[in-house]
Amino acid sequence: MDAIQKQNEIEEKLNTAMNSYHNAMYQVCKEGGNWFEANEKLKEMLGLYNRYTDIAMVAAKEALEKAFTPRLRKMLEDKTNEEKTDG
Repeated sequence: MDAIQKQNEIEEKLNTAMNSYHNAMYQVCKEGGNWFEANEKLKEMLGLYNRYTDIAMVAAKEALEKAFTPRLRKMLEDKTNEEKTDG
């Protein structure tokens, strides 16, 4: 599974966790719910968000490498060939 697919999967889980957290907070505020449950939902949501951002960084790195590696290789090859012909 590539980084973009993982990112999409985590984003779905994150959305579900955020909904659960909001429901738990609603219960605390309106119905006298349990703070412990709300805090656990918050921890889950933050953990998923951290995974999401980590995977987003990997995806960005892969995209940059894919975009620039061929061009950089070509530039280095041209420079090397130029030095060989001059030297």
